[in-house]
Formats: sequence, C-alpha cells, structure tokens
Amino acid sequence: MTRALWAVPCAAVLWYVSGFGPWFFGAQDAMAPWSERELLPLTGAGSDVVVVGGAVGGVVAGLVVRRLRLAVPLTVALGTGLWLLARRVQSPLPSYDEQRQVLIALLVATGLAAVLGAVGSRRSVAAAVAAGIPVAYYALLPGRRLDAWFSVTELNGFMIAIGFALLLYVACWRSGLPAIPSWPLVAASYLSGFAFLTAAGTVADAFDHGRPDRDEIADVATTGFLDAFRPFLATYWSWLVVAVFLGVMIVALKIRALPPAEPEVPYDPRSNDAFIPDDLDWFDRPEPRRRLIPRRNAA
Repeated sequence: MTRALWAVPCAAVLWYVSGFGPWFFGAQDAMAPWSERELLPLTGAGSDVVVVGGAVGGVVAGLVVRRLRLAVPLTVALGTGLWLLARRVQSPLPSYDEQRQVLIALLVATGLAAVLGAVGSRRSVAAAVAAGIPVAYYALLPGRRLDAWFSVTELNGFMIAIGFALLLYVACWRSGLPAIPSWPLVAASYLSGFAFLTAAGTVADAFDHGRPDRDEIADVATTGFLDAFRPFLATYWSWLVVAVFLGVMIVALKIRALPPAEPEVPYDPRSNDAFIPDDLDWFDRPEPRRRLIPRRNAA
C-alpha cells in the first residue's frame, strides 16, 4: 500500500509523458500556444499516435506500478479521461463513430501493454521483452526528426544498436550470464516492436487517403508488419551484431564488478557450545558438594 501512494501518481505522469510527450511537444508546431495544441488525435489519421502512445505509456506504467490489479484500471482510466478531455477542449470534432474507434483502440492498446509491463516487472528477462516497444519507439525518434539528414541511416542503425544492447543488459540484470539463452526472445520482441510501429503508421496513412473498412485495415496492417523486417535483413543486421558484442561486454563488466556471492549456509560466529541444550551441558556446571551420611550402628 505504501508503494502505491507514490507509484500510482508517478505512473500517471509517465503514462502521458512517455507515450504522448514526443507527439505533443515535438510533432506539433512548437510556436503554437498551448491552447491550440491537440491533447490526443481523435481522427483515424492519428491512429498511429493513439495506438503507439497508449502502448508505450501502458508498458511504462505497468513497470512502475508492478501490480496487475492496479496497472490495468489505472491505464484504462487515464485513457478514458484523456479522451474526454480532448473532446472537451479540441475543435472541430470528427464524427462520433470515429471518436469511438479512437477510444477503443486507445483502451485496448494501453490495457494490454499495462498487462505486459506488470508481468515484466517480475523478472529481468520479462522486463526486457516488455520494453521492446518503448525502446524501439525512442530508437527511431531521432531519425524521424532528422529525416532530411544525409546520414539518417547510420543514425537509425546506431540508435537501434544502442537500444538492443540496453535490452540485452536489462535481460541479464538479475540472472547474469545464465540469461543469455533468452536473448533470441528479447531480439524477437525488439524486432516485433519495430514491426508494430510500422503497421500503425501504414494504417494511419490509409486513413489519410480515405476511410478504409476493416478488411482494408487488416490487409494494410499485415503488409506493413511484414515489410518492417526487410530493412533489418538488408541494412541494419550488422548493427544488431555489433549490439550483441556490446551486450556481452557490458554484461561481463557488470558481473566482474559485482561482489562475490555469499555462501548459501553462512558460518555461525558463535562457538559450538551455543548449540548444546541446557540439559547436556552438565560438564560445564560446578560439581555439587558431597555430604557424607553417617552409618547407623546396628541395634
């Protein structure tokens, strides 16, 4: 209960800052006043911001709260409150059906991500798997801001390698080298995070060109999810290999810096006499004085 008093407010703040902060502070016009900025996109064209932001914020909130029965209701309540506040302060508003779809997508994404984050707080390997989407999101963020830069490919590769090495280090935080067999699972979750981001972006692009139906949304999302793995096979695979070597080195340095483990059965500083019961330490007691009884004479 004491942990919830500070974890819930911190998780509420980090939910919006980590999930929607880059969009609210960076993607919109920096010179526009606060009253003219959107708190949450309410149209299908901003579905990538809604889904990705809800997923990133849900994972972070789940990792902070660490309790499933608190993380899911908290993130669902935050998503509903943000949607209601956005409807109140933003104008003009799209149709109610489109707003309702945005709400459903936000609640599903942030609720499932909160479950993943709360489960990931139990073990370091699960935490690395849960953090795949947030790390992938922030790894591509500098490249999106500097898309006109001539070395944007090298920048993306460098950030992808740093993020992957960080996840490998988190996976071995508690277990050490025995957690290395879990690195393929961490790599799969990391690559799936990039595929998830790409699929959300393709769905948002489809809404820019019209209002697609459910079948078109499913086809576009599936195509974007599968196409997201091509850059890693063609361009970024070498950066992933570098990240693996970097992860091995930092894990080895961490293990070397740790103090030696204490024995499972530590030595007791007391002497062996302390373990002898009171009824067996007769040899340490003073011998009682003997009293001689006079012999009686026969009558």
